[in-house]
Amino acid sequence: MAHEYSLLGCSANCVLVYGAKNTGRKDVIRRIFGLEEICGSEPASLGPISAQGVVRHTLWTKYYNAELSIVWATPAEVVPCPDPARELLRRFHAVLLVYNPQKAESFSTLKSFLAGWGSALSADVCLCVSYSRGERTRQPQVAISEAQELCLDHGFEHVRVEKEGGCLSPDLGEEGIPRLQQALQATLWPEHTRIPSSSLSACEYRQLASDDEEDEAVSEKEDCEHPVPGLEEAVKEEGKERLPEKPRAVVLVTCGASSAGPPLAA
Repeated sequence: MAHEYSLLGCSANCVLVYGAKNTGRKDVIRRIFGLEEICGSEPASLGPISAQGVVRHTLWTKYYNAELSIVWATPAEVVPCPDPARELLRRFHAVLLVYNPQKAESFSTLKSFLAGWGSALSADVCLCVSYSRGERTRQPQVAISEAQELCLDHGFEHVRVEKEGGCLSPDLGEEGIPRLQQALQATLWPEHTRIPSSSLSACEYRQLASDDEEDEAVSEKEDCEHPVPGLEEAVKEEGKERLPEKPRAVVLVTCGASSAGPPLAA
């Protein structure tokens, strides 16, 4: 157990990238964190998984930085004792499961892992990555609907990524590597260092302020483009109620000459 914990390091910010061999796990890590090359190490047992290597990386955002320990792994050959294995799996704050939609066996690997150990995961970030490795001529062996159903059952978000140049098919929308980066930056890592505003340069501070103003402008624009139904009519009605009433005209009616007195006001 001591060797297993030493592999993860002292950091509580542990990331698991798990899947069958040759599914692009290291490619996913490299593209998410902008790394040029990832070197493996001797396989080490980590509960129900076999760690193929670990990368130490500092994640920087606008507001904090965090030291991450990123482990990529495959299924373990020997099924471990349940309790120690569950303890190890709970150490991962983020879990990325990677499969190749052109290879049904790679998806079966994830199904087996979630069926046996899914309940032991307590990660704040749970992502299932469909990583197409440029094999567009082959018919996918894993239906998107089947993968999404598995993710729904276990609390994972399904994200599709393509390999070739980082390009996405038009129907992927806001998915791909940017979505994985966003998810890892949006979580609050157990160990992090906040960046005080006083440490920012004048240029950086202006850039952050500009970003916030752009976000507010986009929000206001969306509100204008999508008004609340009935709001405009309600405002008009309220305005009508507040308008001052016009003075009523006084009409004098003359009933002809009479000794009764002056004309009466109607």
